Amino acid sequence: MAACLKLVATRGYAGTSIKMICREAGLNASSLYWFFKNKEDLLGSAIRDAAEDFLAAAQLPLATPLLSPLDRQAEIGRILAQELRNNARFLRLLLIIMLEESDLPAMIRPQIIDIRARALRWWRSLLHNQFSALGETMATLLANEFAPFCRAAINGAFIAQQSGEPLDIEMTVRQLFLLLSALKDKIAREAASPPKTRRS
Repeated sequence: MAACLKLVATRGYAGTSIKMICREAGLNASSLYWFFKNKEDLLGSAIRDAAEDFLAAAQLPLATPLLSPLDRQAEIGRILAQELRNNARFLRLLLIIMLEESDLPAMIRPQIIDIRARALRWWRSLLHNQFSALGETMATLLANEFAPFCRAAINGAFIAQQSGEPLDIEMTVRQLFLLLSALKDKIAREAASPPKTRRS
């Protein structure tokens, strides 16, 4: 599965053959077919396992309520940056597969959609906590509104980093939290101030 991820991340799905995967893994094709029906089945299993590892690691900062808000945000940034580094090959593979849509096997597309949906739920949960002081309705509304923005910002930061830009993911996460904190404070101030009366 590691050989499959490595090759598809560099050559794309259409450009990777079972023969190449077997050569990279040091196995013969009959060994591979003992466990997997075909290349699609192998890639699906590799993506599923890699996604579980990545998403499980990303859940860690959500389960640390004892940290102060600033320490928790720093921990989220640290873990997110670390997991993006540790899983760079897997994340590159997801990008390549999404761009290779016309050649993508039918069983892989729902997996990609599910991984992206789970990442969005992770951001919603994180942001809901960030905005919880504003009340349940407002926290839910803002979490739903800004989760796609935050996911897109980190996706963009990862792509920039992979293309050689000296971009700090932890700093990007801190900047996102600063923006969101400023937004939360602004909404709280507006909610607390009395409505302006119009002069006649």
